[in-house]
Amino acid sequence: MARMNPHVARILRPIRDRLLDTRWAVRRRVDRFRYPYNRGLILGDRNLRWRVPGWETADRMYADYTMDLNSSPLWPIPDDSFSLVYSSHMFEHLSNAAISKALSQAHRVMESAGVIRLVFPDFDEVLEAYRRGDREWHSMRRPVQGRQDYWAALDVLISKGLAKAEHRELHNRVASWVVSYGGLPIGPIIDKAVVDRVADGSMPREEFFQFCRSKADPAMRPGGHKNGLYFDKIERLLSGAGFVAVEKLSYRQSSVPIFNTPEFDFEMHKGYSLYVEAVKPPSIT
Repeated sequence: MARMNPHVARILRPIRDRLLDTRWAVRRRVDRFRYPYNRGLILGDRNLRWRVPGWETADRMYADYTMDLNSSPLWPIPDDSFSLVYSSHMFEHLSNAAISKALSQAHRVMESAGVIRLVFPDFDEVLEAYRRGDREWHSMRRPVQGRQDYWAALDVLISKGLAKAEHRELHNRVASWVVSYGGLPIGPIIDKAVVDRVADGSMPREEFFQFCRSKADPAMRPGGHKNGLYFDKIERLLSGAGFVAVEKLSYRQSSVPIFNTPEFDFEMHKGYSLYVEAVKPPSIT
């Protein structure tokens, strides 16, 4: 079968996506009545990918609630709307200020005793693998350029002129976990001595994250990672937003049964992710 002309495909793809989005948006509205006691909110995912009955989505486009989580100060969602909130590999795309606002809004739209579960790359593990010189660990991430192995995919990008040979150096791989570019799993080229300092503890992690952001190439398309996360940091941010019982868990380990199903924690993320849950405390009357 002949392949569709790429220019035609570029025109038709948004139309297809919009039709699919409308289809799933209608199904979500029906689900509100079919599953009134199983309402949850997915942050940073779209109707094109998310199909769990009773759950709704929030993202920049093609979602039940259309909003930019990096800049929306007030979500278009009523108070006490959801008993559960889930987000996987989205918070590392937000600034610290945006994370604080997002968690505050999540707290507002959740019911009392509701549970929030967050999944994101664990920067503590990133550093530990760097200290070991473990290139195999750093090859983990979702498939890139049709290849599961990060380094093999990177070679393809280098051959196409989309990445530099320096990106193969392990310290620059560390930087790419903090800052990456839209559509490409690479980040800024930085000095190894800086990574060594954050690895040995002589440079605060937040200072390192800011340094990586300052070295981002302005010519590259934004949309990738812009932050580093670790348990102490997310615990502080969750507590600041009003959550309690912040707990570090593991892949598909939760007291909430639905969070232990394949629709939530993805297997391809489990090798390098941190899983955290917290609770919105009951209202005091």
